[in-house]
Amino acid sequence: MPLRAGLAPGKNLSLAPAIRSGTPSVGTADLCFLPEQSCSPRACEESTPAPSKRKKHMTETIHTTPMMQAIDEASRTGAKKFRSKKQPQEWGLTSLRECPLPSDMQDCTSPSQAASYWNTHVRSNPYFNPEVECFVVLLLNVRRKIKGHVLVSTGLMDQVLIHPRETFRAAVIASAHSVILMHNHPSGDANPSTADISVTRELARAGQVLRIEVLDHVIVGRENHRSLRELGYFS
Repeated sequence: MPLRAGLAPGKNLSLAPAIRSGTPSVGTADLCFLPEQSCSPRACEESTPAPSKRKKHMTETIHTTPMMQAIDEASRTGAKKFRSKKQPQEWGLTSLRECPLPSDMQDCTSPSQAASYWNTHVRSNPYFNPEVECFVVLLLNVRRKIKGHVLVSTGLMDQVLIHPRETFRAAVIASAHSVILMHNHPSGDANPSTADISVTRELARAGQVLRIEVLDHVIVGRENHRSLRELGYFS
């Protein structure tokens, strides 16, 4: 039931039901805050504010945009059904943030330069968790300048799940000429494991099919890093 205010200055308040004239008494009582001397049905009717012009305008038709219609549809049908549309969708690559670099760090032709980029823009980011393995792909252009990077997967303290589909997705969309694979070892030991070597060779073969060269796989430890190419695992 709505509350109507009809307060005169300097008088006490009382709570009393007010019945509109000519209406049934069952279930139609409105609560009315009024002074004790004027708490009457007529006073309640007089205290009811007249409808404003702004309220009238609210009933007018509002022209919606396709984005507003999509939001309304999602709220009606639920996010799960909205995401599983059967019609084709237009896709694109969205940049999350800028990663500025000085001119001497824009080229990435050695494992040490890749490790410097990791320490500058990966290790310092809030999403990076040093307690688990994080797999990152550096995207390079034809001059081997860094176009950017993408966090592909976050795993556990001793393993991370990797697949060529997710590894090369951003590289294909961003038209990268080549990539450098990188991940960290929370233990601090940067030496590659047997699984690291196996996954590196599998991703290198996938890159050959896509004609996106895998230049290196750099493992970052606590204070050092290791290059699987320098260790001879790319031959």
